[in-house]
Amino acid sequence: MNYIARKLQHCINALGTCAGINGFTFSSFKPVCVHKTRRNHTVPVLMIKSSQIAVVTKTMSLCVVNDHRLTFWKFWKLKSQTI
Repeated sequence: MNYIARKLQHCINALGTCAGINGFTFSSFKPVCVHKTRRNHTVPVLMIKSSQIAVVTKTMSLCVVNDHRLTFWKFWKLKSQTI
């Protein structure tokens, strides 16, 4: 798990560097991550500059609800109610 956390942190740092060069900035409160595992692992601490990325159990992006159980049940339930 530590290897994956290091790789993710490296990618986040590379994105931050590229965004800084191009004049973009990351918000300190909008980015979130969903820890998608069924095992009892420790949640990795990921940082953008000096602020920690929040770990949540579910989030919505592009009208798709992503939750920590790797299911899209809530999304399909919502879609079936709107049809």
